Amino acid sequence: MVPIEPAGSANSIEMLGAIARSVKLQVIILVIGNCLRSCVTYMNTAIIIFIGLQASGKSSFFRTYFASSHELVSKDCFRNHKNPSQRQSYLIETALKAGISVVVDNTNPTVADRAPLIQLGRSYNAEIIGYYFESQIKACWERNQQREGKARVPDVGIYATLHKLTKPSYAEGFDKLFYVKIVGDGNFKVDRWQESEEIFSYNNNEDIDRP
Repeated sequence: MVPIEPAGSANSIEMLGAIARSVKLQVIILVIGNCLRSCVTYMNTAIIIFIGLQASGKSSFFRTYFASSHELVSKDCFRNHKNPSQRQSYLIETALKAGISVVVDNTNPTVADRAPLIQLGRSYNAEIIGYYFESQIKACWERNQQREGKARVPDVGIYATLHKLTKPSYAEGFDKLFYVKIVGDGNFKVDRWQESEEIFSYNNNEDIDRP
């Protein structure tokens, strides 16, 4: 005896299949949309890495040009943390996830110091920008002597940083590099970086390339 299919069951099954396919398609579209929005957000962000001796003008440069638009991450803000590098990475990642550009205000003297920062920025499709601060030991030492309290760095600390300070290179993964030096009464002169270390000057500070 041939089984008799209940009336309308085939249509019901077909309808359920159509609904399942529609829901699956909507989920896929939602996931893709979220991914695209995340990529757009990250691509509009930047991680700016300061490089230079203590008292070379990095913090003043941040306050002058980036304080109103970028998140500051500096190990000076959590010196007592048991793992400052881990804390730094967490803060950078949190900002980039939120679509906020970051300035890393540390000495960052070596390629090894800068590598994890560049890698982290790349993982969020952020633009990687470096600012190398002219580091004349005498000028930095004199500015450091004018500091008070915990802001003053022991002389041995400055010389230790100088000993391992390595100029940055595009080969590290930077998208843009700039050379900064203090001129006049605390003003800054910013130049485009050249791998040959030849410096091309801007006419004024308004031409600073900012993300």
